[in-house]
Amino acid sequence: MTVLDAVLVDDELPARALLRDLLGDFQEVRVVGEAGSVADAAEVIERLRPQVVFLDIRLGRSNGFELLARLPKPAPQIVFVTAYGQYALRAFDNEAVDYLLKPLDPARLKRTVQRLAASRAPQDLTGLLATLKSLAGALPVAAAPLPATTAVPPTRPRFVAKDEERFVVIDVAELQWVEADRNYVWFGLPRGRVRARYTINEVEDSIDPAEFLRLNRSTIVRAALIEGFERNFRGRLLVVLRGGRRLVCTSGYRERVLRYLGV
Repeated sequence: MTVLDAVLVDDELPARALLRDLLGDFQEVRVVGEAGSVADAAEVIERLRPQVVFLDIRLGRSNGFELLARLPKPAPQIVFVTAYGQYALRAFDNEAVDYLLKPLDPARLKRTVQRLAASRAPQDLTGLLATLKSLAGALPVAAAPLPATTAVPPTRPRFVAKDEERFVVIDVAELQWVEADRNYVWFGLPRGRVRARYTINEVEDSIDPAEFLRLNRSTIVRAALIEGFERNFRGRLLVVLRGGRRLVCTSGYRERVLRYLGV
């Protein structure tokens, strides 16, 4: 049996770990390297020459399509693994083997691995057409094209956290607040809080600024949860959230918060 060497390219360490664990169930694929950025991925792929690359769309402030122009020849087969369904057509225009949506479905991943192992992926037009049809219903009516160089999807729909031996998907639609904890953050959700390995700046860059407000160096809140503000006895601005929780808003972030409150 031929074993395919694979490189995983994703800027999220937990997401790479999850994919690596899932691929560990298949003898047809061996993960030989990982990267979290376009530059690192280009170096790793040039050095290891894998047969397949599992590639995310969003890579920090870059995007996965930028990597395609930097691949060695012959280029490895590309499987996109992303939370963004609207770029599937562009992915297949760039001769992607497959396009997997997060959160990953193990059964769907199994079909992709079998296709790769059978070396049928480049010719399997029927399979690609079926994939496009399955994604069509999820595509926006008029999805904006991803520019070729600098632009990336402005927001992300979810984060991934590792909780002991399992991975927890954090839906941004449920996110209430974020608090920094050194190189980690706490995500506040209706069901409780979850700790994940992101910096608060990474989180801020990945969520919609129209829906979330940064209050200080350590805290981000969902704007819709703000009920008002007050000043404490020291004159510091306190933002009052639904439920009565009060958080300090420091001077560097005060103007935008007050503008949102209409003050």
